[in-house]
Amino acid sequence: MILVKGDTANYFLDQATAKRGKFGITWRAVRETGAEKESVIVKHITSPASYYTEILKRLQTINHQSFSPVIDYFVRDGKFYVVRPYIEGTDLKTIINSVSIHKKINPASFLKMGERLLDVLGTLHKSGLVHRDIKPSNIIIRHNKETNPAEWDMSDVFLIDYEQSTHYPDKSGIRAPFALVYSPPEILLKYNYLINPSSDLFSLGITIFHAITAKPPYADCNPEVLVNLQLTYPLKQPSTMSDELFAVLAKAAYKEQFPLPPRKLNSTKIEEILIKGAAARYQSAQEMKHDLQAVKEVKKCSTAWYKKILG
Repeated sequence: MILVKGDTANYFLDQATAKRGKFGITWRAVRETGAEKESVIVKHITSPASYYTEILKRLQTINHQSFSPVIDYFVRDGKFYVVRPYIEGTDLKTIINSVSIHKKINPASFLKMGERLLDVLGTLHKSGLVHRDIKPSNIIIRHNKETNPAEWDMSDVFLIDYEQSTHYPDKSGIRAPFALVYSPPEILLKYNYLINPSSDLFSLGITIFHAITAKPPYADCNPEVLVNLQLTYPLKQPSTMSDELFAVLAKAAYKEQFPLPPRKLNSTKIEEILIKGAAARYQSAQEMKHDLQAVKEVKKCSTAWYKKILG
């Protein structure tokens, strides 16, 4: 255990749970305030504390049942820490990658999950913030350890990892998160000032597609090729996916095609294409939720061949 003293509590970090990411290190920890103890997640963020302090203050004003709140944040020994509750459950990435879990979940329940996530995104966007890093590993389905996956309530979902949230338009110059497969073109190409609510809805559309099919819409072992696929190719409709569901996800994840590779275009042309693409997506979480609720049919997709290839 590592002891880190916060301004209002002591935190005992479990070294065995440390996970290093692009923007910091995360631990499972115990928060002690006097005689009281609770399980929490502590994250050391490498980004400037001066910028994120204002963001975190705004995040602390958000109240939603699927929002993982900020419990505390502080600077100690020159390091910036953020604390949020520990949520017992399974992240969506694990659900997607586990055949034994995924096959037990009714695919229609992923739409219920999506509706709840759109609710919390709507609340976040109304506060003037965007998440910027929506992907399966940042989505947790809460359940007891003993509960069978077939009985999980997929609407009991939490969107986590708000540490990279920012105002929109983002004029800070702070590096934006970059998620292969899920990030929209404006993030991939680092046009951060064009990031807006439709950017989050793009990422959520891709995430729901991946959750239902258990297959990412873009895949390649070479990151450069994968980025090119993300920038260039629209979603492809699986044969088992209904037209009405695909229409919602395709609109959410819409992007305007580039006539040439972006490196061969000037910034004015790139900006024009990015703006046009974003304008064709859903502009609000409520609008996307309305169309998602209207979807009547969600079929279970077979992923055995895909799992066999990738192990």
